[in-house]
Amino acid sequence: MSRHSDSTRTLLISAGEHRLLRMAAGSRWFASHGDVRLIEPPRWLGERLVGIELVLHDGAEHVFERGGWVDLHAASDSALVCETPRTLASRLLAAWRMIRPGRGARVPA
Repeated sequence: MSRHSDSTRTLLISAGEHRLLRMAAGSRWFASHGDVRLIEPPRWLGERLVGIELVLHDGAEHVFERGGWVDLHAASDSALVCETPRTLASRLLAAWRMIRPGRGARVPA
């Protein structure tokens, strides 16, 4: 997984379970166990609105180019590791915190 992640979580899904989840653009999902069918957020293809469908099998990984709602269907008991990328704002905030003077170093005279 990437070193620039804000959060990494494991999502457990039972066989036959269906979920609709919101995810950010650039999110990376890894099937650590089981088989999960994903339908990506809808996009325009010509004059049609379509959702790209794929199946993540054991060990498969997928990175979402666009953010939005993902439709999940578990064919078997499954575990997905979901990594959300850091936003530019969160990276700038972290950099600002590293370079600002420490407040704990000031002692009243």
